[in-house]
Amino acid sequence: MAGMASNEPPIRLTFQGVNELWDALSSMALARFVSGEEAFAETFKVTGVARAADLVPIDSVRWQVTEDYADRVLARGPGWSVCVQRWRNGTAEVAVTAVGAEELAKAVCDVRARSPLVEPKPETVEIEFWYGTPSCLKQVKRRVDVPAWESIAPNYPSTVRDRLGALMELSSPGAGGRLLLWHGPPGTGKTTAIRALVRAWAGWCRGLFVVDAERFLGEAGYMMSVLLEAADPGDDDDPSPRWRLLVFEDADELLRADAKRESGQSLSRLLSLSDGFIGQGLNVLVLLTTNEPIGRLHPAVARPGRCLADVEFRSLSREEATALIGADTAGELTLAEVFERRGELTRVGARADDPPIGQYL
Repeated sequence: MAGMASNEPPIRLTFQGVNELWDALSSMALARFVSGEEAFAETFKVTGVARAADLVPIDSVRWQVTEDYADRVLARGPGWSVCVQRWRNGTAEVAVTAVGAEELAKAVCDVRARSPLVEPKPETVEIEFWYGTPSCLKQVKRRVDVPAWESIAPNYPSTVRDRLGALMELSSPGAGGRLLLWHGPPGTGKTTAIRALVRAWAGWCRGLFVVDAERFLGEAGYMMSVLLEAADPGDDDDPSPRWRLLVFEDADELLRADAKRESGQSLSRLLSLSDGFIGQGLNVLVLLTTNEPIGRLHPAVARPGRCLADVEFRSLSREEATALIGADTAGELTLAEVFERRGELTRVGARADDPPIGQYL
């Protein structure tokens, strides 16, 4: 009865951390859907969101939780509820529930109308970066801008373009070798081609970039940890595991003719990983880039049957460079030098009489 003292203790909610607040808010957001009160639901994502509360009417917010890396709101109106969780990168996950299909459609349209307009971004692909610390193995996933092969193919000499084009079209490695060897002077476009290859193969192959190649190949435990922890068991729709492309850039020390003497067992492990006993059953491809000429590489690396692709990146001929620049170059140029001549690359403090140098492409 109103005005009478109650013998029951007041209800107190105690949260041990922000995760429990998230869980509590999620439970409240789902309550009306689970009970059947709001049995119609739709979920979607929105990008470029500054605050979760920006996606709903300000007077409809009932609960809000804010953390450094994310914030979440639960908003309710007549016949609808909206739960928004926004992450630090601006991506928001939205769940809308309503009493009927018409109310749901109206609530969803209202959220989308409040969503920011985001300019299209270049295509990105998730790449895993692996490296070791004194105490543990680290993995960082990053989305990297990747060009379509068709958009960059005209920048390569015809012989390089033909070899790379055939490689981009692969849908599986087949029964040949599992080593991809890309060699040539700096600035000839090897790194850019790697990004295009990762995009072209994204449907059947994951890109793994090994930051500390010497340690990876020098320590058997470290190497096997990466190979086993990064294994892809497949999913319900496609139970066959995806392939993995292990990328080692600037692997000059591992590939020279004296690599066995200088790097111990690193070269042996590398070759065994590509087509030896270690690589059996792991669905692993190995991509190596080097600035060394093919004649200086260890003969075991480029032997017939070992390489899925042996691509020599070279400078553009005078005619090819002239066609890209639109003016006579009077000689061969690397791709980086072409971009610099076109004004797409600049060097701070460069003088007109400085000799051109290759860029990291």
